[in-house]
Amino acid sequence: MFVANGEALDMSDDASSYIVSDFEGLSSTFSEMVELPSTGYCRLYKAKRYGRWFLLKCLKQELSSDTAYQQLLRKEFEIMMRLQHPSIMQAIGMEDVLIADGHYERCLIAEWIDGKTLAQYLEANPSRSDRQRIAIDLAEALAYIHHQQVVHRDLKPSNIMITYNGSYVKIIDFGLADTDSHAILKQPAGTLKYMAPEQATKALPDVRNDIYSLGVILLEMDIYKKVAERCLRPIHQRYQNMDDLLAALHQQRKWHFKLMASAMIALVVIFALIAKVNAISHKASDLEKHTAELNFQVKVLNHEIIGFEDPEAKQKCISHWDYDHDGELSYQEAASVKSLGDVFTKDTLLRSFPELEHFTGLNEIDACAFWDCTHLESIRIPRTVRFIRQSAFRHTGLQMITIPSSVVAIGDHILEECPELETVIFESVLPNTNDGAHHLVDCPKLSAIFVPEFYMTETNEKKSWQSLKPYIHKYIEFRDPAVKSVCVSHWDSNGDGELSIDEAMAVNSLGGAFSGNTAIRSFDELRYFTGLKEIEANTFNGCLNLKSVQLPRSVETLGENAFLKCDFNAFYIPSGVTHIASTALGENHHLCKVEISADNPVYDSREDCNAIIETATNQMVTGSATAFIPNSVTSLSDECFNWFDRDELVIPSQLTHIGTWALTCIFQRIYCMSDVPPFYRPDTRESFWEHLPEIYIPYGSTEAYCHAEGWKLLTHRLHEFPAKPAPVTTDFSYYFKTWTNLDQLSFLNFD
Repeated sequence: MFVANGEALDMSDDASSYIVSDFEGLSSTFSEMVELPSTGYCRLYKAKRYGRWFLLKCLKQELSSDTAYQQLLRKEFEIMMRLQHPSIMQAIGMEDVLIADGHYERCLIAEWIDGKTLAQYLEANPSRSDRQRIAIDLAEALAYIHHQQVVHRDLKPSNIMITYNGSYVKIIDFGLADTDSHAILKQPAGTLKYMAPEQATKALPDVRNDIYSLGVILLEMDIYKKVAERCLRPIHQRYQNMDDLLAALHQQRKWHFKLMASAMIALVVIFALIAKVNAISHKASDLEKHTAELNFQVKVLNHEIIGFEDPEAKQKCISHWDYDHDGELSYQEAASVKSLGDVFTKDTLLRSFPELEHFTGLNEIDACAFWDCTHLESIRIPRTVRFIRQSAFRHTGLQMITIPSSVVAIGDHILEECPELETVIFESVLPNTNDGAHHLVDCPKLSAIFVPEFYMTETNEKKSWQSLKPYIHKYIEFRDPAVKSVCVSHWDSNGDGELSIDEAMAVNSLGGAFSGNTAIRSFDELRYFTGLKEIEANTFNGCLNLKSVQLPRSVETLGENAFLKCDFNAFYIPSGVTHIASTALGENHHLCKVEISADNPVYDSREDCNAIIETATNQMVTGSATAFIPNSVTSLSDECFNWFDRDELVIPSQLTHIGTWALTCIFQRIYCMSDVPPFYRPDTRESFWEHLPEIYIPYGSTEAYCHAEGWKLLTHRLHEFPAKPAPVTTDFSYYFKTWTNLDQLSFLNFD
């Protein structure tokens, strides 16, 4: 069992702080080494390096010179290095380490897991739902292992850890694991209680061995008994792979969801009948709609049907592969697709297709499959794909793409003419290709091709990729050393002093890592942190010198004060951002350029107004130092211009609502173009009145403004213009956009 020791501290002060004593700094050598109990052929140690705990595994002293056992430890390392999954113990490296007894030993170095074994976890009698979640996580991790052509061969509760923080699954100990590609140490192996009958006599690895072991574990967990019983049948009657087993697990769960859905529907019916007897037909219609939506959500949660992000992707998939004609695409229907053909070729409406990863029947991405999908920005390739044919993603709008480790060969021109492509990530060694092939020609924004460190030597020997060698990296190259320092200290999971692309993509929260950091200046590499859904409140608050960031496409929310008091001159908001707090960009006094993706469904920056406008409500959420208010905007948020020092502002005639602090930083003049006062209730604090500007209103509207709520407090600042009605037009918004100095408006006579 792995336990983190500590003492509770009784603090009387409310201030937050670190409790630090005898700080020893960071060391590149292993220290504080503690031997752990072990029963196999290896010794286990817990040791600290770079301020982090690691697990060291080396041969017992009497076996350290035995070639067979040396090969066995090396084989375990090679197998673990090919497995990169959050529910599998991560191997860090293999090196000679000075052990506590004074001798150097060859050690497998792995991540330290702070948790308890599954057996110990079950002793605490966790709830049925928790046990079911653990079982699903375990099955999905085992499916991943099998997809990598690895058989664990020693799956049992003592080799399954449950973390203290979050109760997440971690499969450990691959000492008996095997693959088809390893030619050494092919002997029967396992633990008798959990070992399949055929495993005791057959040396060749078979995924059905692990399926038998999983069945024994499910029985001990007292869940999914029907699934477990089939796992324990003779080898040819078991589930033949983990995909079939996972489908059975989800099938067994769906009855629980259906029962809950039926109960909820019944309650809706009862309350609808009681509340609206006289409007029964109308309520029945609403109920039918609600029921259909509820059933849809249940099916999505139950993995019966796929929930699509992009309506265009859904429409194409249903029109070609909805074999039961129910208007939805099930996981089984997606998995049965063997070829995409030209279904998506030249589809300029397609923008996002992450659901492609569920098309697990695909062995290849066909030639020209997504060619000329000029607006396609994101896609996920299924891990069953082995070949990507020529021009598959040619001339698309992809910005980043990950090539899974299953891909062994790619055709010519696959990512040619992709004007927005910045990053290509290979999960394994670069695939084979024809000599002289062209892959990334005419990709002007290409800046990085990432390959795992473990495969860099083999990558450097690939002649067909030599022309792209300057772009190939194993680590993220940060422009700003201060940003790199923060990222490495927080998310360098293997302790090598660098941040790899997979480490960045695994981050799901920045927390307070950057808040108040005045040293950082540029963080364009934030775009690689694609596990982020939100830039949380105060994430970059007080980063006074931060001038540049590139948000990842995965971000959906910019929280309160997310970038408060930074130093941006320009800011770009991608299409996925659907919630922006009004203070997210507060106190960026030099912000002049605000640009929003044309594909953003919630916000826009119409007419290049350099502001953030909520499209549905026509409310300007955040202005800038150079923003103007388009004629179509009808309201200003409370904080709209609160942060930007401006001499003057024109308020168009159609605007009907002004937020409380929206005009706080307008110092000299405001021009209201409507003779009907917009709703405005300013702050009444004395400090607010010190900065209010002179307010110019249309001729003849003084009485209306003087009697309007809010404006009547500002009567001493109101001035009419012009001295008499203008002969041609009363809408001066065009002129005010053109001339920003009142003295330049010659047709307005203030003398």
